Amino acid sequence: MIKTTTITPFYNLLDELISRPEMFLGSRNLNLIRTFINGYKIALTTYNHKDFDLEHFNSFDMYVQNNLNNRTTIGWPELIESQCDSEDEAFNLFICLLSKYRASAPAHSK
Repeated sequence: MIKTTTITPFYNLLDELISRPEMFLGSRNLNLIRTFINGYKIALTTYNHKDFDLEHFNSFDMYVQNNLNNRTTIGWPELIESQCDSEDEAFNLFICLLSKYRASAPAHSK
């Protein structure tokens, strides 16, 4: 018998992760969030699943660059951290930017 699983939509999963980062990641670290997201992408690809929320999130890098008026080749975690004095401040800025980004998303990505 083949077991079917339901995939938790990406933004629901990210909300859980953000609500308790110490439990899921060990700390409030943006690079750990990116690593988690990359692992999630690999799992979806491996098992041939699509997630429209994750497809929407793929443009988050550009959104952060536009929002912080900084065109760069570094990733969103490094860019956000470069604007902050601490990991906690960077984590809070990430949450703020993500919230604004999601508000601009199509209906299925909110």
